[in-house]
Formats: sequence, structure tokens, C-alpha cells
Amino acid sequence: MKSILLTPVLSLFSKEMMKSIFSDDGKIVSMGSLCRSEVKLGTEIGLEIKSSLYGGKVLSTDICMKILESRFFTSPESLILTGYPTRINHAEKLSEFIEESDYTIDSLL
Repeated sequence: MKSILLTPVLSLFSKEMMKSIFSDDGKIVSMGSLCRSEVKLGTEIGLEIKSSLYGGKVLSTDICMKILESRFFTSPESLILTGYPTRINHAEKLSEFIEESDYTIDSLL
């Protein structure tokens, strides 16, 4: 199961509440946790993240999509992504990506 939980007020939702929204016992991840994993592992994407953030830049949409493909969509685990997309260009790119790939999202709330 791959689900994306869109909400502008994440602080109102506890992990238990988010899990209760879904029938599956998916692991809850955020873009921040996925980014930190990449940096910690020292991957190529992690180095791009580090360079962008330490340079005072916002992560590009392309970097975000690379992270989602490598950490979210290809993971064998059931995952619930919270707090993404946050900008229109992220949503558009995510929509294009899903349409052009074999990946699917089971729910979008």
C-alpha cells in the first residue's frame, strides 16, 4: 500500500490517528525523514540534499521526485507519506510521474 496524506495541519494528527485512517498497518514517513535517511546513508541524492540545504536553497522538485522514487514507491513496505506535496509544482510533478510510471497510490487524503 502506498498512501499520501495531504493536510496543512499535520500537528492535529497523531501517528495513531493517521494509522486509523488507513485499514493497512502502514509505516508513516515524511519527506523530511526520507531526506535525512538519504543524507545519513551518504547516497548521491543525500549529497545533493546536503548541498542544496547547506547552500540555503529549497530542495528542487527533481530531487524530491528522486527521493520518492528511490525511497517511497520502490519500498516493499506499506508506507503512508505525510506532508507532501506542499507546493503546486510538487503536486504537478508527482501527478506526471505517476501517470508516466507503473507506480500507483492506493489512497490520497
